[in-house]
Amino acid sequence: MNLLITFLLIIVGLFVLVVLGILLWMANFCIQATGLLVEAKAIGCKVGYGDFLRMYFKKLNRRFIVENLKVLVRAGVPVECEMLEDHIQAGGNLTRVVSASVSAIKAGLPLSFQQIAAIDLAGRDVMAAVDSHVKPVVLVCPQPVGREKPHGIEAVAKDGVKLIVIANITVRTRLDKLVGGAGADTVIARVGEGIVSAIGRAESHRDILVDPSIITREILSKKLDENLQYEIVSVDISELQVGENVNARLRSEQAAADKRIAQAKAAQRHANARAAKQEMVSVTMEMRGQVESSKAAIPASMASALNTGRMGNSVPVLPLEPFNTKWQ
Repeated sequence: MNLLITFLLIIVGLFVLVVLGILLWMANFCIQATGLLVEAKAIGCKVGYGDFLRMYFKKLNRRFIVENLKVLVRAGVPVECEMLEDHIQAGGNLTRVVSASVSAIKAGLPLSFQQIAAIDLAGRDVMAAVDSHVKPVVLVCPQPVGREKPHGIEAVAKDGVKLIVIANITVRTRLDKLVGGAGADTVIARVGEGIVSAIGRAESHRDILVDPSIITREILSKKLDENLQYEIVSVDISELQVGENVNARLRSEQAAADKRIAQAKAAQRHANARAAKQEMVSVTMEMRGQVESSKAAIPASMASALNTGRMGNSVPVLPLEPFNTKWQ
């Protein structure tokens, strides 16, 4: 009986110690959180002890979250404390998102905290995106490599003269297309394509030299910024140079090729003539050989005819023609 009572007392004592420990921890937690809670409530943040307890179990820094929440509330960004917690747990950069949200709300951009957080989680620099939307940036087409000056986009007009163009593209970030839209490289590539197309449509390179805005109008009319992260604000031709006359070079190369073909045909005809000449020489020599052979056979034939006594018998006697009185 005494053993049972002792066991019960031990259990009650342990329970009391546990309860006291929990109460002391809660008291300490509330004391530490009270100052932060008062600061948050003074600004108007919707946060309570339950939110701090949730942050504790999530192992999140409640002071860091509350400080960022205070900044958002002061700026007028509609946000809840749990949104900040979820973004941190998802691996986002809360400081960068808060700065971008404040910049967006001050610039009057229709962006919510959730949209900016989604852009940050997609791996984009949201602060740079918001800045480039408020302050458009300039891209160079073609894009320079390192510190070298860009060579320029080369295109040929209908008259065969090559033009070399360098363009400055003023773009503004489309925040609604920032996730999934093509980047600056695609903008430069499309503008380069538009430059080549505009010059190729020109009847003469002089038309482009007189009015370079032909290229700008061609590019802007095609709406090359569809499905891109950037909106093309303007395209300015910063440099325009005249290159070689491709048409003249092609004609010169064609004339040289025709000359080589004619020379080859003449050489072939000359070779054929020489071959024919050699063939005729061979035929002539052969005929001469036959003649000499026939001449050599005449004495033998005459000797054979004399020996056989047939000399003159085998020769038919031709009738005498009447005497031509023309010569009388």
